[in-house]
Amino acid sequence: YPTVNILTNMDKFLIAESIEISDATIEIQDFLNDVKIEDARKPEFWSKLNVIVLVKPDEYVIPLRMSFDKDEEAKNIGICQVTSDVNLWFTLADLIAHKFLTDSTTKILKALKFLPKGIQKELKPINVLGIDIDLRNENLFVKLVNERNRIKNIKELEDKEKAIKLVLSSISYGIFIEMNPEHDISDLNVYWLEKFKTKGKYEREGAFFNPVIATTITGTSRLFLAIIEKLLSDWEMNHAFCDTDSMGVPPESVKKLQDFFRPLNPYNKDIELLKEEYKDVLFYGISAKRYVLYKLKGEQTQILKHSLHGLGHLFKSIWQNRRLA
Repeated sequence: YPTVNILTNMDKFLIAESIEISDATIEIQDFLNDVKIEDARKPEFWSKLNVIVLVKPDEYVIPLRMSFDKDEEAKNIGICQVTSDVNLWFTLADLIAHKFLTDSTTKILKALKFLPKGIQKELKPINVLGIDIDLRNENLFVKLVNERNRIKNIKELEDKEKAIKLVLSSISYGIFIEMNPEHDISDLNVYWLEKFKTKGKYEREGAFFNPVIATTITGTSRLFLAIIEKLLSDWEMNHAFCDTDSMGVPPESVKKLQDFFRPLNPYNKDIELLKEEYKDVLFYGISAKRYVLYKLKGEQTQILKHSLHGLGHLFKSIWQNRRLA
């Protein structure tokens, strides 16, 4: 997430006096028609993704929030093949991902571009954990990542390194989409594809709520992973699993992927954008987010990591069957 913030120039939105919205339908359609996966190696490509687009999906491979269990109201996001009778909004990054994965271009009905304007007049330099940062001419994320990497292997500064990591995680996404539901049920006016009235808990925005930043970060992060998936496919390889910020890839692809993304590196040159978290491990999985990583030591199995995302409906069925039995 810090890298995506940097590549999309989110720091400019953080310090902007205002955010301008402009219709860019023709410009973005031309951009989408011409974009190629090699363009993703250029930093200027990522700076153009502060855009949302309106489309009428026809077997588009795009993210969709819905209930994947007909008996449950809870909704989750999945990358699905989507066809819709109504027009839907997505990030430009999601439509680029669709093009890379399917080799097909979408028709845009409308595109809205977000541009940061000016700098807040009261903006002053800040100090984060002893690190002086002038947001008017320094990138917050670059400064913190470089400092964390500099002290990473200094034992006496281990606590500071962990604190910087926590700060980076906190300011890279979550605070920009914070919504706080009220305790009481009230009448609500909902504005979505159409306006309607309902009852529910009203959600108030957090202090740093900014849907422009939050939407761009998540869409662009999905694109980052889609590019890896596409490259692996071109190299006749497959990924094993995928989370929101990681992907299990064949060992022989690691260096090739690092080389592809290296031109985007905004940090000190000794930092790789893609890092190897595990080496020489075994994998067993049944879907992208339902898997286990492990090693065998003699007759013992050492579990390194496991994920049970999306298994709730299975656990529910097992529990109900036990009760019936």
